[in-house]
Amino acid sequence: MLHILLAPLLVTMVMGEGCCPPDAWEGVAFMVASVQNKATHLTKGVLMSHTNFTLGMIVIEGEVHVDGLSKKVIEIKDYNKKIKYDINDGRCIKKTLQSKIPRCLPENTTLVENTYIGTGTEKVAVKMYRSDVGGLETNFTVTANECIPIVVIVSSIIPNSEVMRVYEYSGITVGVKDPSVFDIPAICQKAVTMDCDADPFLHDSDTNIPI
Repeated sequence: MLHILLAPLLVTMVMGEGCCPPDAWEGVAFMVASVQNKATHLTKGVLMSHTNFTLGMIVIEGEVHVDGLSKKVIEIKDYNKKIKYDINDGRCIKKTLQSKIPRCLPENTTLVENTYIGTGTEKVAVKMYRSDVGGLETNFTVTANECIPIVVIVSSIIPNSEVMRVYEYSGITVGVKDPSVFDIPAICQKAVTMDCDADPFLHDSDTNIPI
């Protein structure tokens, strides 16, 4: 079975110190993730993330390589309707969502450091935060003024497994260029609804992880 380490992705930042990203934004995330138990499973991918907090929707699409095997994936999360659609291999699976859309950094977030990246006139002020999200230690590096994600590192030790995920973001723009990315594909209209997956390899359970 192919296990895909997508987070209730990728990619949305979530309230510590009032750190909240723009109402709508999109960008590219380079992702590397591993799970170590009896064997080590490695997932790598380039993912496009589209977020619209007004619509209450997050869409992740791209290609991942799981233990060397390539797979195209699309994840559509509609928080208003409490439904998530997973599309791959020509199939669509509907899953229930229990949580609210992760709008800002969690309340238990701790500011680790005010610093910067780059040099000279190219310097960009950033903030580094640490938080415990659903039992996962999560480290965020975001732009100081707009809370735009730069790097997110998630790690945890769950029963008999160790999980690590790293996301690096680039090309982020405010707004979503093509609103049709939030349209639900026809293939999903008759999909059967399932409970959210609790597979630790998929790491796809409804834990409201802010990435």
